Amino acid sequence: IYSMNLPGANTILVEPIGWKSITFSGNNVPDIRMYHTAFIDSSRMYIIAGDKGSGKLGDLWMFNIMNNEWSIVNEHAINTTISSTAIAMYGNDIIYFGPSGNELIALSISISTSKSTLILITNNDVSSPDKRLHASMVAYQSSLFLFGGIPQPVSTPYFNDVWKFSFDNICDFNASGKVKDLTTSKP
Repeated sequence: IYSMNLPGANTILVEPIGWKSITFSGNNVPDIRMYHTAFIDSSRMYIIAGDKGSGKLGDLWMFNIMNNEWSIVNEHAINTTISSTAIAMYGNDIIYFGPSGNELIALSISISTSKSTLILITNNDVSSPDKRLHASMVAYQSSLFLFGGIPQPVSTPYFNDVWKFSFDNICDFNASGKVKDLTTSKP
């Protein structure tokens, strides 16, 4: 793991600017991987899914940036067949763009458990993005923004489109920023 210090206008440099390798403690570490997604909250970096070269991964790991320790959150966080989908974090929920191209799935993060909750099953109109892998997705305020990717099944050209999904039309957000569980209520 590497970190990079970027000085602000009034920053006094205590250590050199640039990348610094971080040595982590313990032997409990994630497998090597590529095509994974990473996101961060106040003091933890999460990595989810990816491919280790010999197979896809569906696990969720947490790296505590305060004490440099890894811990497994869930060994089977997502189905490995969708490990290359667009994934974003909002509050305590990991939201990923479903494999069919018209669904979003939330995975609530807890240190002791993880639970998959379907928050939007389908969008039956023509305004859904096409099925895709290797896209990027970010959460901003009460919306998701999806960019690019590879069509499924794979063909050319690749996508360079941007899609916005607004939760305002689907559900309410709790004050804590968590997505409301739609398994008990209908949009």
